[in-house]
Amino acid sequence: MSIPLALTAPLVGLEHLVFFELTPLDGVPGCYVLRSTEDPGVRLYVLDTAVRLPGYRAALTVAGEADVYVIVSTHYGAPTVNLIAPIVVDLPAGVAGQIIVDDPDLSRVSVPLAA
Repeated sequence: MSIPLALTAPLVGLEHLVFFELTPLDGVPGCYVLRSTEDPGVRLYVLDTAVRLPGYRAALTVAGEADVYVIVSTHYGAPTVNLIAPIVVDLPAGVAGQIIVDDPDLSRVSVPLAA
């Protein structure tokens, strides 16, 4: 089941897109596709940090019951996740936004993704 999301501000590098759908990947808990409804050719793979990176959300200041997702990248070989710019999602409200984390402990943008 896909969940429609409206971004409160565009994602870095995708400033022309604000409407997306979040769809779980079958058989892979905590893994999702974030696909633009304005340009269906644009899709990002994201991980639910509550499932895939326990403890990461605790390092952030996120209000309420929002979910936190990180973007997966495979541009340079092995998959990495971006811990500096997570996407915070309020599923019941259908809104999301990307935040930039200013934390010296998360100084690397691309962190290798362990299996």
